[in-house]
Amino acid sequence: MGPEEPSNAQEAPSWLTKDYFEGVLRDNLEDPGVTVESFDVRTTTVKGDNYASVIHRVAVTCRSGDSRREKHFIVKSLPAKGLARRYIEEMRLFDNEISAYAVLFPAMRDLCGTGVVSPSFYATGREGTVILEDLAPRGFKMADRKKRLDLVHCFEALKALARFHGLSHAVAQRDPAIADLFSVPEKSRWMKEMEDSFFPKVYSLLASIVEMWPGYERFSEKLISCSDVIIKKVNAGLKPNEEAFNVLIHGDFWVNNMLFRYDEETKNLIEVCLIDLQMVKYASPAIDLHYFLSSSLADGIRDEHEDRLLECYHQTLVDTLESVGLNAGVYSIDDLKKDYADKAHVGFHLGVMVLGAVAAEPSEAFEFDNVTAESLQDGSTNPLEKTFRAKGYRPVLEKHLLYYEKMGVL
Repeated sequence: MGPEEPSNAQEAPSWLTKDYFEGVLRDNLEDPGVTVESFDVRTTTVKGDNYASVIHRVAVTCRSGDSRREKHFIVKSLPAKGLARRYIEEMRLFDNEISAYAVLFPAMRDLCGTGVVSPSFYATGREGTVILEDLAPRGFKMADRKKRLDLVHCFEALKALARFHGLSHAVAQRDPAIADLFSVPEKSRWMKEMEDSFFPKVYSLLASIVEMWPGYERFSEKLISCSDVIIKKVNAGLKPNEEAFNVLIHGDFWVNNMLFRYDEETKNLIEVCLIDLQMVKYASPAIDLHYFLSSSLADGIRDEHEDRLLECYHQTLVDTLESVGLNAGVYSIDDLKKDYADKAHVGFHLGVMVLGAVAAEPSEAFEFDNVTAESLQDGSTNPLEKTFRAKGYRPVLEKHLLYYEKMGVL
């Protein structure tokens, strides 16, 4: 095998070659003399860890003049086929992520200089492809999604989220056209029909499963009777309220979509990086808070520390807004808590979905490869059933049901 060939070429898409990468580097480094001497690509997509892209790690050795160096990249591309690809293309998820790295993060840095942690972005000119710096060589690591996060990691993750929210709000105030880049496309007829038929089936399936859990039987009837209200409030709640405080939310803020870096000597956590920005949209910050608190906290932390976590988030948001000259009084801690309560139905619904990804073994993960819109609509296929019936899903969903029952959703 020559040095220009990937070490496991059978796993790489045909276009992901040494020559392609050489062109990307020449364009982005503005150096026509760059050559790629060695090239290695490895798939990293594990079932249950990612649903909206196929991910490869690429390592290259490149030379420019007398300088020779290794560079490491993450390459994200569209799934080859299926309903997931159709959804991703219609909702412009890759365009969202490209806009985040190419436009939003540079605008944030213009406001505050340093302090915005993100990987370097490499423009590709190829539809459905995102190339980013691989942060692993800089010491960034992913947490264990099954163990979820301890209190220290929760505080630091929420501080990172608050900075992202605060700076995105400032960017949108300065240049509303940037927020417009992340507007949610109008859903096509097929997608509306699919969602209208699919989500009631999700709650019906969940109700039939919960009915068999001793002590939780009451939730079966509640899931059926409340499902229409939940879905309507979710559709309304994901849209920005123009009279309220809005930010560019991450939209998929759970333990798998953040990286952590630690001091080599003390092992203390020193930096958090938000990744996977395909779901960014202009909306209430409470949506990200529900999503994170429902999905990513180790057992007991939400019950014991929720107020402290919300206050930590809010203080960092206030500090961020004030640091760029905005009036932080427009979103008080009382406003945040009211907003959080108002978005409870959104939080419940998103949690039902993401907790399956958190708890599932690879063999139990959502399976969309052979699902069609027609099979979802007629009920012959439900890609969530295997996950909902998984052993690990039950204990996390039981806590989820009890929490949102107290919030008045059920």
